[in-house]
Amino acid sequence: VVVLSPGALRELQTWVDCLETWNGKTFLLSPAQSSLTITSDASLAGWGASCGQQRTGGRWTAQESMLHINELELRAAFFGLKCFAKDLQDQHIILRLDSTSAVSYINHQGGCRSLPLCIT
Repeated sequence: VVVLSPGALRELQTWVDCLETWNGKTFLLSPAQSSLTITSDASLAGWGASCGQQRTGGRWTAQESMLHINELELRAAFFGLKCFAKDLQDQHIILRLDSTSAVSYINHQGGCRSLPLCIT
C-alpha cells in the first residue's frame, strides 16, 4: 500500500480532471514558465548542447556513430539534460531540438515504432 501526501493527491486529481483535454497533446510552455532552456543537436560525428552561455558536447564512439540519427538526437538531448539540469527537481525545462522525430518521442513520452528510440 502506498500512502500519498495531500499535495500528491491534488496533483494527481489535476491530471485526472484534465486527461481528456491533454490526451495525446504536447505540453507547451512559454519561456517565462520554464526554469531552463536547453538546446541540443547531433550529427553522425558528435553532439552538442547549450544552456545560456554554457556549452558542452563530444564525439560519438565508432559504435555510437553507427546508430540512427534519431537515436543520436535523443542521446544529445539526454546528455544536455544530464549536464545542465542534473540538480533540478520539480522544474519545467524547455528542450530545443531540430529533429521532429526526437521532439515527438519526448512529447509523447516514448513511442512504439522504433525499438532503439524506446529504450534510449
